[in-house]
Amino acid sequence: MSFVNKLTINEVTYEPYDGFCPDFSAYFNKLKYPDNHKELNPKPTPPIQGSSWYFPSYEYIVVWYDDNLIFHQKNTQANVKIKLVNLTRPTYGDGHKLSVLYITVPINVLHYFSIGSVWKNGKAIKQVQLKEYLITANQEVSEEKDNVSYCSFNDTKHQRRSTPFEPNLYTIDSDCNNYRYDQNQLIKIQQEGTDFIVHPLQLFCSHYGMSADIKRILATYNWDNVRERFYLDENEASLHSQKHVLLPKHFVKKDAIFLYHLKYDLTTLYKVKKLIQEILLSHQTHISINVPFWHTQPVQLKIRGIELGDVVLCAEVIGINQPEGDDITLVLHRNKKADGEGSLPENGEKPIIKRYKREVETESLANKIVDSEPDNRTVQDIKKLFENLGKQRIINQIKLESKNNNPPQRQALLPKEANASGFGDYYGKEGTTGLAVCYLDDSAENKDIRLFRLWEMAKAFASLNRGTAHWFTPNLGYRDDDNLVFLSLEHDTAFAYPEIAFVIRIVLGNETFYIIDFSQKSHDISMSGIAYKESCDEDFISLNDIQSSKLAEILSEVILKEQLPTEYILEQNQYQTKISTFRHPTAQSSNWVYNAINKLTTKNLNKNTIKL
Repeated sequence: MSFVNKLTINEVTYEPYDGFCPDFSAYFNKLKYPDNHKELNPKPTPPIQGSSWYFPSYEYIVVWYDDNLIFHQKNTQANVKIKLVNLTRPTYGDGHKLSVLYITVPINVLHYFSIGSVWKNGKAIKQVQLKEYLITANQEVSEEKDNVSYCSFNDTKHQRRSTPFEPNLYTIDSDCNNYRYDQNQLIKIQQEGTDFIVHPLQLFCSHYGMSADIKRILATYNWDNVRERFYLDENEASLHSQKHVLLPKHFVKKDAIFLYHLKYDLTTLYKVKKLIQEILLSHQTHISINVPFWHTQPVQLKIRGIELGDVVLCAEVIGINQPEGDDITLVLHRNKKADGEGSLPENGEKPIIKRYKREVETESLANKIVDSEPDNRTVQDIKKLFENLGKQRIINQIKLESKNNNPPQRQALLPKEANASGFGDYYGKEGTTGLAVCYLDDSAENKDIRLFRLWEMAKAFASLNRGTAHWFTPNLGYRDDDNLVFLSLEHDTAFAYPEIAFVIRIVLGNETFYIIDFSQKSHDISMSGIAYKESCDEDFISLNDIQSSKLAEILSEVILKEQLPTEYILEQNQYQTKISTFRHPTAQSSNWVYNAINKLTTKNLNKNTIKL
């Protein structure tokens, strides 16, 4: 019985969707069944040929990606056509034809639409439970890896039909021909007698850097524009002849590995230029595209796979290794208000080495996703967890002060500005659609930052003073368990400070206080925490409009100034003391929550100490 057959009769096992998934209703709703369809004459048909209408309450499962990239609007965003099967009503007609939905999504978010993921109301709700495999594409010799080949179902170049896998093992009979004429250049990796088939877009999205915008730029622009957007011709004068890369805006630090090889490795340069040329040519001629491994070293991939006889079809790449080599020097420019020229570390100090050692669970104060070009300064991060395999490449990170002492006033949480986020290049800055920045996040989990200690102090303080303590996120609301989730403030991924925030509500009788504290994911910071006393007629969080709340206002000030400005505190405390700040002394006798709230109330508070 084929894989799709098992799906249609519910003979597969599902598991929760892996990680957070944004709401992508904007892309599904283009195919939404018209409410007044019965009254329309002539009857409309779905706007994508071969697709059925979309019903938000139905469940749909991703099964394939088309072989052509699609461009809308100003040609700044490559889109991918995705094939989904209707699980709620999988077949129709006497011939039991497969009910299929086609949608197009930006290549930036394709990694969310893994094969086997199930969608309802514009969001992924679950995924097929599949085996995981660790496979290796061997060392390249003479421009070839001996266990890697490319194949398509319809090999027009050699006038023959090849079968990467038998379509009747994957789908139902009425759908098989759709695969026999598919021109995707699938990657076949042979290992221990098994053929592993990887879709070229899966390799492209997981292998070419961590930021999705790298894929968008490579798939959209010619080589001259790519060089400019990747800063390949720009150098830091103070580093003289030392090899280094500059990080483009909205890229993440791990992108330095791909950019470094593209700048200094002739083999990578050749492969990427050839890929760009093929993609641009495919816009007019519809030729199939070969996505190569961009370096010659062995490439390890961790995948979730579907067994089809003696073939395993990759449903999702969930991990990959990076090439080994010299340490990489990465230059980050950080805007500062103070005067001063950029300079290297003094006294011969070694550059800062940034190692991603942990990841705490975070939640963004996110806007909705729309199918529009960004025209607003606001930036929203969308990240998906990803595993980095093999030996970790060392990135020596040098922060230089920007020579521009008057940087533009861009802040990540700007209430009353952007009400949605889209993909592509900016077209204006005062509209309503911000930029959505997508990337794969390979940080590991650890729970040793001081925000966990703050939560323990808050619980103990509330208990001792006959009150209650709850932590808060917009999606989860108020919680009192220990499975903490923090707010992500990473809206400029080249340099975000602070990266995360933690919000706690303390209720003591008729008084309500909020504690807001900050950290980086990889280490604690010296920034003071904030306490706020809510007035009796005030809604500090404004669940119905969080973007316009006092909480969002305070976070915006912190993100913009990298601290809560004294002027802001004085303004808020003009008539009564509503805001206090607190530090984080390490003495066992300290309770940071007590220190903060004691400044905001006339109550006699009990101070407890807690050993942690």
